[in-house]
Amino acid sequence: MNDTVKPELPSIVERFATLPPEVQALFDNTENGMPFNISKSGCLVLVKLGKEAWNAWREIFPVTGMFPHFTNHADFSGLDFRGDPVDFSGYVFGDGADFRGAQWGFGANFKGASWGRFANFSGAQWGDFANLNGAQWGDAGNFSCARWGAFAGFVAAQWGAGACFYGAEWGKGANFQGTNWATSRTIYLDDEHYQSAKAWAEARGLAPDTFLAISFAGAHFAGEADFSNRKFTGKTDFGCLPEGYSRRRVQRDEAGLAKFDGNCELLWENDPEPRRYVMFDAAPKFHGCELHQDTTFDGARFPPASGSDEAARAYRTLKLAFSKQQAHREEQRFFKLEMKEEAKRAGAAKFMYLLYEKSSDFGFNLWRPLALFAVAWIAFAFTYGYYGISTHDLTICGSLDASCKVQWSWLEFSLAQSLPLTGFDKLHSIATLKNNNVPVLVLALHKVISLACLFLAGLALRNLFRLK
Repeated sequence: MNDTVKPELPSIVERFATLPPEVQALFDNTENGMPFNISKSGCLVLVKLGKEAWNAWREIFPVTGMFPHFTNHADFSGLDFRGDPVDFSGYVFGDGADFRGAQWGFGANFKGASWGRFANFSGAQWGDFANLNGAQWGDAGNFSCARWGAFAGFVAAQWGAGACFYGAEWGKGANFQGTNWATSRTIYLDDEHYQSAKAWAEARGLAPDTFLAISFAGAHFAGEADFSNRKFTGKTDFGCLPEGYSRRRVQRDEAGLAKFDGNCELLWENDPEPRRYVMFDAAPKFHGCELHQDTTFDGARFPPASGSDEAARAYRTLKLAFSKQQAHREEQRFFKLEMKEEAKRAGAAKFMYLLYEKSSDFGFNLWRPLALFAVAWIAFAFTYGYYGISTHDLTICGSLDASCKVQWSWLEFSLAQSLPLTGFDKLHSIATLKNNNVPVLVLALHKVISLACLFLAGLALRNLFRLK
């Protein structure tokens, strides 16, 4: 029998007595709730007391309950910090933190801040130069329809499994670079935060260069998106939002503030039409990445070709990454994008690239070359009719007027020139072709066009059916 008596946990009164005096004082106002069940207004008052006061309260009175019914969680939903900024660096928010529709202005600072599971930032907005370097989120963080201004920093930031970025938008210059725990500690964090972040990450199998299952469906990457040297170890979605889920124009109140309805339908003024697809304003960089086998760019939109060698290399990197996985559809997608960049800067050979694209979509469209083959067959049949193709069936249409009607012998002769097969020259209706008046250059041109069409059709079949 074990006579050991377990020590009793400190009572609420005892725990409350350990809080800093200024934190105790704020709960004198019943509108701020209780220390074990803080209100939204209490969160706003407490967060303005500074990191030490907030973190002391958070440690002594943690979040209770389970998703979606958390108690004593941080609630800043819909608040506007642009006129009264708060430095959130180093804050510990715990599970279920609610920042839906919150807004921050220039230089919002969340450096080294941490959230537990189910943090909700859907519809949140940041101004330019937001600092989230070294920030940490637990599993199931929700950033649907969130919007960052230019040059947002996510250096060494970490997300748990299941982070959702449906419809999110980044301004130009967003920085997701980071360093590996195993190789370097140069990550913009002091040693205390470093050790804490390292322990948190190792417990979850994370590293600052690693993404677990993550979705950017519907996101807009304004400017350059650089994921170089990252590892994607779970399902990764750069594709479309689900059916019935689209980005819409933002709605604003009389003061000009964005409205938020809580259902992630808040979207932005620079979207003239509802959309569901990921949009890149520049060729995304994935140099040195490890992509998960379940990675998709289906429906993603890429910028018009600029002729940039950097863009061509970016698409080539993705092409080779998917080729390694034998993911031929994605490989073909980035091959075509690479070809468009090469065509833009091809100089004198630009016409050949253009012809290759228009005639067969760089070897991936079967019907274009077949249609061109049929058009050439009919067109050259009339050409042969113009010259008169046979002494036995001499039908000359010198003027090609309305009375000129196609003759079967023209089509037979044209087909014989189109197909690279023997035996057609023995057909009775064209047996006396040695007496025809067709110039050799016309015959040669038809042969070249037909053979090119057949080659491109065969190439398309090979690509479409993934033949190697």
